[in-house]
Amino acid sequence: MTKPAMEVALADIRKRLRAFGISRPTVRAIIEELHTDLLEATGSGASIDSIIGPDRRAFAARIAEAHGRAPVPGRIPLLAVVSGLPVAIVAFFTYIVVMGGGPVLGRLPVVGRLPYSHLAFERQSTVYVDDGVWTMSHVDNSNEVWLVLGVYGLAAALGLALATFAADAALRLVRDDRRVATVKWLLVALPIGAIVGFSAAILFASTRDFSTRPRVIQVECILITIAIIASIALARERARRIPPPPSLSSL
Repeated sequence: MTKPAMEVALADIRKRLRAFGISRPTVRAIIEELHTDLLEATGSGASIDSIIGPDRRAFAARIAEAHGRAPVPGRIPLLAVVSGLPVAIVAFFTYIVVMGGGPVLGRLPVVGRLPYSHLAFERQSTVYVDDGVWTMSHVDNSNEVWLVLGVYGLAAALGLALATFAADAALRLVRDDRRVATVKWLLVALPIGAIVGFSAAILFASTRDFSTRPRVIQVECILITIAIIASIALARERARRIPPPPSLSSL
């Protein structure tokens, strides 16, 4: 086997191992050991098939399984898109129809015709006049606070349920054998990611007096998106772990 052919084979194995989620240091050690084995095989006149076999993916899969990794790709972009889209749609219509975002985006062709209302914590003021003396009484309308929390809670639950269903459907279509494990971990990770993301968004919004300006909303959406994608990545990473065999192979 020529040196270029060996380098091509090692690069292919390295790429597949990384796609299966094995860490860079571990892959580096595996490739170094495999390189030594291939050099010895070449020196004795053996072929690459005597070490790697004709199917390089199957060879990389065996190594991955020996290191406790299911031989399936990460699919993080796929899961992020199909899971994030339902959340984005639910959040958009919640913002427009329920939370009073209609006037902010009213210039858009479709949004401008959508009905909307505005739920918010409001402080009601009443002015009294008694013998020419003006006095003011403030009453906090606490009911609207719980109403806003209820609306946000229902929207979040709906968005996360649709996100999990979409992820399950996508993995079913691509015939991913880690689908069930991924969905189970998404059921745990997505709510946590949503709580972290929305908490960060609310904290940021509080520094902007809960403004509904597009720039503020964009930052809030970015914070929520980062948290959700991170939770998806963690769920998928955990789902790709499998119990390694009792005796770990040299590779």
